[in-house]
Amino acid sequence: MTIKIFTTHRNRVIFLMILFIFFERASLLQAQSEELNFSPLELNTLEHFTSPTPNWTIAGDVLMDLNMSLNVQPKSGTGILVNGSGADNPQDIYTAWEHGDLDIELEFMMANESNSGIYLQGRYEIQLMDSWGVQNPRFSDLGGIYQWWENDKGVGGIAPRLNVARAPGLWQDLSIKFRAPRFNENGEKIAHAKLSEVRLNGVMIHENVTLIHPTGGAISNEEAETGPLRFQGDHGPVAFKNIKYKKYEQPLDNNSELPERYQNSSQMVKIGNEPEVLHGFMKLGDRIFPHSAAVGYPGGINYALDLNSGSLLKIWKGEFINASPMWRGRGGGNLGISEAAITISVSPTVAYLDGENSVWPDSVQQSDNYTFKNFRYEDKGTVVFNYQLGEIAIQDRVAPRNNNRELTRNLRFHSEIPPEGLHVLLASGKSISRVSHGFYEIDDKTYYVSLSDKSGNKARIRSTASGQELVVPVMKANASSLSYSLIW
Repeated sequence: MTIKIFTTHRNRVIFLMILFIFFERASLLQAQSEELNFSPLELNTLEHFTSPTPNWTIAGDVLMDLNMSLNVQPKSGTGILVNGSGADNPQDIYTAWEHGDLDIELEFMMANESNSGIYLQGRYEIQLMDSWGVQNPRFSDLGGIYQWWENDKGVGGIAPRLNVARAPGLWQDLSIKFRAPRFNENGEKIAHAKLSEVRLNGVMIHENVTLIHPTGGAISNEEAETGPLRFQGDHGPVAFKNIKYKKYEQPLDNNSELPERYQNSSQMVKIGNEPEVLHGFMKLGDRIFPHSAAVGYPGGINYALDLNSGSLLKIWKGEFINASPMWRGRGGGNLGISEAAITISVSPTVAYLDGENSVWPDSVQQSDNYTFKNFRYEDKGTVVFNYQLGEIAIQDRVAPRNNNRELTRNLRFHSEIPPEGLHVLLASGKSISRVSHGFYEIDDKTYYVSLSDKSGNKARIRSTASGQELVVPVMKANASSLSYSLIW
């Protein structure tokens, strides 16, 4: 007897859906299992470190002034490891445990002009540096692998592929997969240490890098199977939080290559001497934006807009767009935006509010009569987008400034009738704090917003169901403008 499993098209669809759900669930469980294998480095006290010196403290929050050299202000509480470098003879700090092969993920914050580092096994340094705005990073910049010394001269050193450093006073992400050196039964080294992966702010900056020698400042130039994790504390203020790690009791394959998904998977769109505008689909969370535009400027500063609403969706530095998803198979994939990109807002930039506490709309309302008109290049290479909101013409200029360290957005509104009740959404996030007049830190120090003097005293921080938003009214005039900068 023959049993027909797929008796109808409907049965086939149901069967495939069950398989899809099964494999999705399996993948989720595997990801959760891998996450559970990570151990947090508790930062309630300094008990997990060996003989910490007075320059190291535990804090609940930390502030570092963007414009003040080596400035750090710890706040009471727990959860953050802070090096103030204010004590006499500041020293590095070492974990009480040692490691061989290690995966580690953490967040860190650099002060203006500060310098620090993370030493794997106390011997191999990944450089931490205030490298904000550096165009051609060296081994001594953020994410670089430091040199070692021979005959009083620096030797080696590897620069990061890209500089994706954020501004002083902002939290940054670092992820490292370290493979320790290998020794035979006689104690002779048979394989060098290796960095399988180093990711900074979501971007791969090193992969399969061989470390043939301990770097400068190592606890010892004699290599070993294990050593402590070490945080540098004698060169300037730095803070760490959300440190989690996975130690391997059995050595992994030290010669393993990167997973296939990282090999030859990118087709990057290069930026020449003029800005590039690329249209396409873009995905943020569970939402698809079918009418988006990504803009890349020379110097490696980029942003993405939703043309259906004028939303400034994302900003990022470094490489522009990975076009591979748009061309694989039959094409039609989403714009391959860098994992380092910061989400600004998925809601319309401009909206009418009945009152100061009116809820900001999550999409353009049909009654708003909103239309994207066109975009053009100005003589100085700035891209300008033009919209129409009812009777109001809107010009939207977003361009780099301050040596490509920030993006300045200038919105100009023109109407025969003053735009009563019109507001601009500058940013949204879980938390927003006012640092000084017209200057704000967004989403737990992910980026800054700086307003022009005319608008700084009119901006309001409003609470929402999911966090907070920064809103400013449009001036009541026939021709009005609003200018602000995004700094990260």
